[in-house]
Amino acid sequence: MIPLANVKHRFTLECDYSKLPMADKILIVDDEKVICSLIEAIAKKSGRESHSAHTLAEAKLALSEDNWDVVFLDVRLPDGDGIKIIQNIVNKEYIPEVVIMTGAGNAVGAELALKSGAWEYLVKPFTFTEIELLMTRVFQYRKDKLASQKPFVFSRDRIIGDSIPMRNTLKGMSHAAVSDANLLITGETGTGKELCASVVHENSSRSGAPFVVLDCSALPANLAESVIFGHKKGAFTGADSNRTGLVKMADGGTLFIDEVGELTPATQKLFLRFIQERTFLPLGSDSPVSSNIRIIAATNKNLTDMVKKHKFREDLFFRLNVMNIEMPPLRDRREDIRPLLRGFLDRESEKLKITKGYSTDFIDTLMDYDWPGNVRELFNALERAVTISGSIPTIYSVHLPVNIRMSDKHKLLSNETQEEPHYDLSLYPSDYREFRLESEKKYLTELLQSAQGNKEKARQISGLSRTRLFELLKKHDLSE
Repeated sequence: MIPLANVKHRFTLECDYSKLPMADKILIVDDEKVICSLIEAIAKKSGRESHSAHTLAEAKLALSEDNWDVVFLDVRLPDGDGIKIIQNIVNKEYIPEVVIMTGAGNAVGAELALKSGAWEYLVKPFTFTEIELLMTRVFQYRKDKLASQKPFVFSRDRIIGDSIPMRNTLKGMSHAAVSDANLLITGETGTGKELCASVVHENSSRSGAPFVVLDCSALPANLAESVIFGHKKGAFTGADSNRTGLVKMADGGTLFIDEVGELTPATQKLFLRFIQERTFLPLGSDSPVSSNIRIIAATNKNLTDMVKKHKFREDLFFRLNVMNIEMPPLRDRREDIRPLLRGFLDRESEKLKITKGYSTDFIDTLMDYDWPGNVRELFNALERAVTISGSIPTIYSVHLPVNIRMSDKHKLLSNETQEEPHYDLSLYPSDYREFRLESEKKYLTELLQSAQGNKEKARQISGLSRTRLFELLKKHDLSE
């Protein structure tokens, strides 16, 4: 049993660059010494400090011992992939800018580097002038950023995970929290888009006002305008009283539009007009009503493709997508599964008054599964496991749904060759009767050992009758 960690997952992201010195320090991580010498020469010419590391191990040591403003990072190093060290960089309090360098550049690698938090992606070979200009730009950017940076605390009580994808998401959330611009959150089902929206709201200047949710997937088309913008009494059959719409209910706060891709063209047009004018007409009313809200929309659909296919208004898409956060799928941040599990069991143990732990095979099964339903599916599986385990203090793989337990088995079986098995007959006796006798004696010997010599217990285990068991024992000289 692995004991439950006493972790509450309640902490904050703090950033106060004013407390740290600005020394224009450069760390160069590359096994090509000529590259290191080139960048060192440029740094020296511009009056900046520099240090070179030729392996990931040396780079990790340098990152742990000092603060750096810029890191020039090669992808292919003798002891691993340079991209993997970005975790050590973005987890530092004094986060440097990262310039990725590679001799085998491609679009996929560039996207991965930029998503990991890289400032720029350079393809070798490059010239002295290129590095000099880039160095000037990156230090000017850093100077402007640090000069305008104000100390802030971003509360992330309910957000669990410190993987690179989640750190990048948290960075985006913190930027969105200090802004009042419309925000579009994208990601697969179950990745936590609504949680992201509510945490952004809680950290924003609108936190004291309502956070109102509009679920477009459950919005009847014939009632959409009334639900969103409200109506006056008598506006239509059944309108027996005035109704305040969700837009007005969120006045001063945030309107979260979940599954925005499900909006009908007519409703999209109404939203566009409201965003442009910040006023609307409730059904049956002649007087425009204003509402000061921030809109955060979310979708698991590709709105860019929907725009191309004329299924979503391009002008509304641009109005909603002022800022964007992409929620990473759980399969891309597997290192967060363990803290998510511990956080869930922590809450359940407190609720059930039973301390719950988990076995090694349980966490292994969770790590092997791809989680198409993401965090939502994980929590559903954990709730089932806790329920089924009852008062047992440890949850095992057997408490998980069969489809999750079979995941690694499917992978194993799919990798097996379809060739007919080959038997080495030299390993077996040539005579079938001899083989049978040897196997029979081996079985009886192990049976007696399992029963600790107790013949009655051996009979019960084997299912043999008392007479037959004694005959076999006598036959193989095992009676005594």
